[in-house]
Amino acid sequence: MQLKERFFKIGFLYRLIPLKFLMKLSSKKVVYPFYHHVMHDDDDKSLITSNLYQVKKKSEFLKDLKFLKKHLISLSINDLVNNLNHDNGFYFLLSFDDGLSSFYQTIVPILEKESIKAINFVNTDFLDNRELFFRYKVNLIIDKLKHGPISDSQKKEVQKHINYNVSHTDDFILKLKALKYQDIIVINHLCVVFEINIVNFLKQEEPYMNSKQVAELINKGFNISFTHISKVFRPPASG
Repeated sequence: MQLKERFFKIGFLYRLIPLKFLMKLSSKKVVYPFYHHVMHDDDDKSLITSNLYQVKKKSEFLKDLKFLKKHLISLSINDLVNNLNHDNGFYFLLSFDDGLSSFYQTIVPILEKESIKAINFVNTDFLDNRELFFRYKVNLIIDKLKHGPISDSQKKEVQKHINYNVSHTDDFILKLKALKYQDIIVINHLCVVFEINIVNFLKQEEPYMNSKQVAELINKGFNISFTHISKVFRPPASG
C-alpha cells in the first residue's frame, strides 16, 4: 500500500484531534490556507478549471472560514512581519493566487463581513485580462475535446505538429494535463487548431480583476502582491 493511501485511510483521525494541539505538536503558530477562486452555489462549473480540479463553492468557502475563525486568529501580511513569538496565540494568513475576478466579486464581500484579512498575489501579465494562464487554456481545449466533434483536419493538424493522436481522447487529455508552461507554444497552437479565441474569451468572460478593482481593494486595506512571468507568449487570433 502506498504512503498516500495509508495517509487517507487514517486521515479521519486528525479530525478528532484539536487543531491547536496539532499546531503545538508541530511547533507552528501560523497556518497558510490558500485558494484561487470560489464559485457561486448555483454555478454548475468553472469555465477555467472544470476539467482540472474541483473549485469550492461559496457555502463551502464560508464553512472553511467559520472553522478557521473558531480556532485561529486572522492575520494580515503586516501582522506577520511583526514578531508573534511573544504570545501564545495561533493564527492563519489567508492568501489567493492569480488575481481572479471572483476574488473581487464573490470573496471580498465575505471576507469583509467575516472581518478576515487576506493577501492576493496578482500576476501583472494577467491583470486587466491581458493574457490567460496556460492551465486555463488547457481547460478550454479539454472542453472542446469533450464536447466535440473533432474534425479530421483538426486531428491531422495535431498529429502533424504535436504528434498526438486525438482519436484516443482520454490519453490525449492526460497528455494535455501534463503540459507545463514551457509548452506554451504548443498550447497556443492547440487553441488555434480547436478554434479557441483567447482574446475573445478574456474580453467576454473577464476572468481576472482589472486595475481599478485592484486599486479599490488596496484602498480598502487588502494586501496585494504583484508578480509576473518574464515572457508571455500571445496566441494568434483564431476565428
